[in-house]
Amino acid sequence: APEAREDRQQIQLAAEQIYQNSRTYPISGNVLIDAPGWINVHYGDRLRATGRLIAPSRYGNFSYADYLGRSGVYSLLRNANIEIMPSDSAFAPLKILFDLRTRAADRIARALPEPEAGLLTGILLGDEGRIAPSVEGAFATTGTAHIIAISGFNMVVVSGIVTGALKRLRVPRRTSIVLALAVIGVYTLFVGASGAVMRAALMSGLLIVGKHLRRRTFVPTSLALAALILSA
Repeated sequence: APEAREDRQQIQLAAEQIYQNSRTYPISGNVLIDAPGWINVHYGDRLRATGRLIAPSRYGNFSYADYLGRSGVYSLLRNANIEIMPSDSAFAPLKILFDLRTRAADRIARALPEPEAGLLTGILLGDEGRIAPSVEGAFATTGTAHIIAISGFNMVVVSGIVTGALKRLRVPRRTSIVLALAVIGVYTLFVGASGAVMRAALMSGLLIVGKHLRRRTFVPTSLALAALILSA
């Protein structure tokens, strides 16, 4: 799904071929595209992008190439022109989730003023690109930027709402636990399934299972198991 950046947007594209010097070459890998924000691009769209292809560079002690490499991105396309091609190759369930997240963010933007709308979108939907720079800077200055990020707290709230509602409906305990874990999985995909989100989802899932097995939770052990699973 594209990430908004004020008047620009960043699009991660799985490349299939490149046209250069009047020749077409088959390729593979991901490229990060910098494009105008007004182009209406969605997850799963097939694109033809034209622009200047460069390699990420290093800024002082920070290696942008290593940072992008963690996501499998090794090339940048700056100031790109985008043409949307006809295609239906997207994995439908994920496309539905990402389209739903976009519509939810638009609803929040219409219902609330800024900067409240952008802040709620970041906390609830994991889309931090809509948060005003001044608000983001204030959270960073006060050391409270972790509040914005999707964390275990969000997951616990989501699972608590689900299990609480199912308990009032007298759904069997084992069934409610399975449904709560399923909701956490869907919410993880819904907000983007980054490494931090998957860590939070795993630890929240362990908390739910531990309570069902009547085992006392121990955060360091849960964190270690989550790190082991993610590393594997």
